[in-house]
Amino acid sequence: PNLAAVADSGSSSTDNITNDNTPRFLGSTEVGATVTLFSSISGLIATTTANGAGNWLVDVSALTDTVHSITATATDAAGNVSIASVGLSVTIDTTTPVVTSIGVSGSPVATAGVDFIVNFDESVNNISTDDFTLSATGSAVGTIASVSASSGSSVTVSVVSISGDGSIKLNLNSSTNIADTAGNAGPAAFTSGTTHTVVSPVVPDAPTIGTATAGNTQVSITSAAPADNGGSAITSYTVTASPGAFTGTGAGSPISVTGLTNGVAYTFSVTATNGVGTGSSSAASNSVTPKA
Repeated sequence: PNLAAVADSGSSSTDNITNDNTPRFLGSTEVGATVTLFSSISGLIATTTANGAGNWLVDVSALTDTVHSITATATDAAGNVSIASVGLSVTIDTTTPVVTSIGVSGSPVATAGVDFIVNFDESVNNISTDDFTLSATGSAVGTIASVSASSGSSVTVSVVSISGDGSIKLNLNSSTNIADTAGNAGPAAFTSGTTHTVVSPVVPDAPTIGTATAGNTQVSITSAAPADNGGSAITSYTVTASPGAFTGTGAGSPISVTGLTNGVAYTFSVTATNGVGTGSSSAASNSVTPKA
């Protein structure tokens, strides 16, 4: 027997996977023979008679959701029964796919782009960005930019342009055209995923001043990074002398301030700068006097 193309639902009409649990089968045999179909799971499922060309087709009784091996026998007018045909493997699947989880991938920076991993209970098709929406709290916002694949059991949905303060969460909409291989479409809405906390970055805290060491018309100053970078990576440090406001910059400790006057006592403070701006100054360092 063969599964009729009209009964082979879903993404392919030739894969013998269908959501029709009373599907139509067809075949050919001796003219006028009685054809009996059997399922390896359900037993006798249909009887019909071959037409004048020896062709037959029949809709079978309801089959359970599982893989069935369908065989057929033919009985001629004299009562002779053929051996059973080779089994045709047919999968009956009438169950709509579901989302099992939506979670944040890794530990992204609060206002950087974030990826959400969407998991289904089986492979599905027709996945696109418009199947999802963002729910947010506070002033947090973001934009759904892309989905990693249009099919599969697990896809990545990327969210960009995140700003504000609060949280965002990715939800699957109801009534989408997402469908499994058998053609079961429209998984239920899913709104129980994990959230991504959004905190707008601010300037960093003050660094901790270390030790100032005098040289010839210059001083080397050590410091420690701020306890809080404000949610944005620190790009530079600036050391300022007092008196005179001479400065030195660098990516980290120590930093030298040059152009100082030998014999003059100086103290120093340090600030940190991130993508937002420059934070407050540290406490003053110990007093040192450059000399030749």
